[in-house]
Amino acid sequence: MRYSALFFVSLSLGVFAGEGEAMLARAATAAKADGKPILVNITASWCVPCQRFNREYKRKESFRATLTETLHLVKIDADANPAIRDRYHAIGLPTWVLLNADMSPIARFSGYNGAEPFVKTIQDILARPGDIDQRKARFDQNPDHRDALVLALYYDNGKDLFDALGYYQDYRKLAPPGAPNHQVRIYELLVNLSKESPGSIPFDELLHTGRQLYEKKLIGASRALILAKQLMTLSRAADSKEGLVFALKQAVAYGKQQPGDVYIQKEVAVFEAELAFHDRNDEKEAVRLYTAGLSPDWQTDIAALNRFTHWCADNGLNFKPAYEYALKAEQLASDPFDKAAARAARARLAFRLGRIEEGRRQMALAVAVDSSHPEWFEEMERY
Repeated sequence: MRYSALFFVSLSLGVFAGEGEAMLARAATAAKADGKPILVNITASWCVPCQRFNREYKRKESFRATLTETLHLVKIDADANPAIRDRYHAIGLPTWVLLNADMSPIARFSGYNGAEPFVKTIQDILARPGDIDQRKARFDQNPDHRDALVLALYYDNGKDLFDALGYYQDYRKLAPPGAPNHQVRIYELLVNLSKESPGSIPFDELLHTGRQLYEKKLIGASRALILAKQLMTLSRAADSKEGLVFALKQAVAYGKQQPGDVYIQKEVAVFEAELAFHDRNDEKEAVRLYTAGLSPDWQTDIAALNRFTHWCADNGLNFKPAYEYALKAEQLASDPFDKAAARAARARLAFRLGRIEEGRRQMALAVAVDSSHPEWFEEMERY
């Protein structure tokens, strides 16, 4: 199958709701007339890799010429067109959706790592036409990296993430040297599947893949920080100190690359406090660093007291002083939800101090008022 001529529907982003639908309709009309595929680019003005694509498309004549011989390209503003964003499961930006002339999906993928790997991905998808059943049968008989990639992208489109992961891993084994390895997406799938189906992915595999990803610097600062925080949660669930320390170090390193974001810098201060304890076993320094980020009157601020006491319970430190602060927060609180949070912190700390019956009583009182915290129920059941 041969494709030629690109129809770039709009060089500017759709601004108004509904404009994206109109652009897709115009692309569909053109595609039906010439039979060429459509590539939907779901993007945003704040998306760094999206802007990199725009710059390279504009400046690199060979890149632009290659696409010109291949596709109808439609740019959709994710913020102005949420219905289209949701329709194509555009979680990470940019998201790319390749469609047949009849608008049926061929594949979906996300990210942008440069012109060469981008073109290679498109070429691999279009090199071996055929519907999904044909590709599966062909792959079973004669495994080929191009079919593996299309099948991975197909199942990654909200269908079956376990199958998507399997085909991505097949693709990595079969692809020739220099081909895009989709390691970032493989790691994201490992993280998501670990969260959705606890125990389905061996934690050692997740951590090993994460180490490779970060050591090779294959991911941007913003995305790297998000994944590091997810790895922290999974490390705690797996009771892996090694994983937690690694994730904290990555979160600190990549968080510091975003100095203009005040919220992220507050998070970094918390991560540094946790590193003091989990990496250097310095409980006193961890508490000092954490409380340094609180307001000067934090010892009489109910919200700050609740944050601090739950943080101590989360990280397994400073139990006795934190328990006293939880009692103080409970006494100060007049709002029932503030009091419930204080009781939950008191219960968690009581559990860790071996006061099991007290912990059960306090947690029962907390969840009777605020049932929006499943982790409180889980902790009560655990003890």
